[in-house]
Amino acid sequence: MENKQSSNNLGSGFFLGLIVGVIVTLLFTTKKGRKILHNLTEKSMDKVSTIENRFHEVKENVKEDIQSLKADLEEIEEDIRDTIVDELPDKKIVHHKPHVHEEEDAKKSPVKKFFSKKN
Repeated sequence: MENKQSSNNLGSGFFLGLIVGVIVTLLFTTKKGRKILHNLTEKSMDKVSTIENRFHEVKENVKEDIQSLKADLEEIEEDIRDTIVDELPDKKIVHHKPHVHEEEDAKKSPVKKFFSKKN
């Protein structure tokens, strides 16, 4: 059973290789084949160029959309800040971010130096 299947695969592979070999030989050795190959190459290069141009257009559109969204976000952020300031006129709004380095410096122990001069 396995021998029949492997011989079928071998035969199929042989005929597929034979067909591909004949097609490649005809494309490269005959005038008509070279003309067909030239046309296929030309059309495929045109398609690649079209795809590349479309890619660059989409890339530029995405960049423009990102810039627009950033501007919109900044405008919304400003509106929110204005609304907060209008709602809380008596209270001070402090924008304070704790400095991470200050907390780390307080936790560190002094550095011991092994080869330092003693006075």
